[in-house]
Amino acid sequence: MFEINQAGDITWRITADNPYEAERLDTGDESHGGESATRLGLASRTIAEQTTGMSIESVIESVIPDLVINAIVFVKPVWMGFYHVGASLVIVGVVILWPALEFYWSTYKFKIRTPLVLGRR
Repeated sequence: MFEINQAGDITWRITADNPYEAERLDTGDESHGGESATRLGLASRTIAEQTTGMSIESVIESVIPDLVINAIVFVKPVWMGFYHVGASLVIVGVVILWPALEFYWSTYKFKIRTPLVLGRR
């Protein structure tokens, strides 16, 4: 996060994981009394988006519903990035699927009968 003065210079900056983690204490609610960059006539300094093609992140984010993405972002640790989440999902899938397939292909069978009776023979 950073603050820009009327000349376009950065007056202060802070590295924060979440933009709500930092606030200037002497500015009032929502920087009361301040003017927007548009009103001050400051030119936009945003970096143009890449148009070389779609990234894997954008393809996956377009397929997964926003509600699921927001849930993952809310639950995951702050240090986890996009690829960390993907790797974690793959690992969990392998840990669940591998033993299930090994048991399925083994000679042992698991059957649940109705009524379920537990006890010794």
